[in-house]
Amino acid sequence: MLGWGIVRFLSRKKSEFKHALLMRFGPRDARKKLEPLPGKSFNMRLDTHELVQCGIYRWGAWEWETTELLGKILCPGDTFVDIGAQVGYFGLLGATLVGPTGAVHAFEPSPGSQKFFRRNQSSNNFKQLHLHPIALSNISGNTTLFLRSNGQRGGDSFDGAPTEERVQVRVLRFEDAIKELSIDTSRIRLIKIDVEGAETRVLDGMADLLASPNAPDFIFEINIACLHGLGTSPEELKGRFLDAGFRVFELTGRFERREVDRNTPPHNIVVNCWASKRGPF
Repeated sequence: MLGWGIVRFLSRKKSEFKHALLMRFGPRDARKKLEPLPGKSFNMRLDTHELVQCGIYRWGAWEWETTELLGKILCPGDTFVDIGAQVGYFGLLGATLVGPTGAVHAFEPSPGSQKFFRRNQSSNNFKQLHLHPIALSNISGNTTLFLRSNGQRGGDSFDGAPTEERVQVRVLRFEDAIKELSIDTSRIRLIKIDVEGAETRVLDGMADLLASPNAPDFIFEINIACLHGLGTSPEELKGRFLDAGFRVFELTGRFERREVDRNTPPHNIVVNCWASKRGPF
C-alpha cells in the first residue's frame, strides 16, 4: 500500500512538472481540434501560458465531469446559457450539442477572455454561438472588474482584491438581459454559472426563472475562498437552489455525483454542482 502511494505521489508530481513547463515554454497560439465527446468536435486556438488553456491543450477537454453532464443534458434545438464563459470551451461544446437549430448565449465581461473567445469563435462556423460582453448580477449598470495577472485568466473577479489592472464593465440583471437580447427563456435547457464567487448575485437577478416549475437545470461552481471574499458561503449558494425546489448534486468525478443538502461540506475547496428540478438521470 505504501509503495503504491509513493508511485501515485511521484506520478502526480511528474504531471505537475510537465504542466509547469508547458505554461512557461509552451506555444502561445496552439491550434488544436478537440473531440471531448464522441462525434462532437470543434477547433480551439490556445495560449498554453494560461492555466485553463494549458489544461485543454494537454488533456483535450476541461472539467471532464461537467463536459460529460453537458452531453447528457443538451439536445438539438435547446438554448444553453454560459455565464462566465472565459475562453469559450463550454460555449463551443454547447454549440455542437444544440446544433444549428439551438442557441448558445455566452456572457463574459473580461476583455482578455473576450479576445480568446472571439479567436476561438472565428475558428469554427457556429452561427448559433453568441458572445455578450456583459457581466450578469443583481443590478444593472456598471461595475469594476479586477483582472488577474498570474496566468489564471478565469480568475478575473469582482472581489476588490489588489491587482495590477481593473476595468469598468457593463452589468445587467439576467431578467433585463433576456429582454434586451430577446432570449426565449422557454427554450433554455441549461445555465452554467462560474463567476468567481458572484454566483448568488447572478441568481438574485433571475428570481422568476428560479421559481418556475419549468426552470432549466444549472451547473454552478462552489469556490469557497471566492464566495467568502464576496461575503457569502457555499451554504447560502446551495440554499438558493434548495429553497426554490431544486435538488443539488456535487460532481465528484467522471460519471460520479452525490446529492447534498445546504450544510453538506464540499468535498474539495472548489467543486462543480448540478441543480435540477427534473431529478437525476
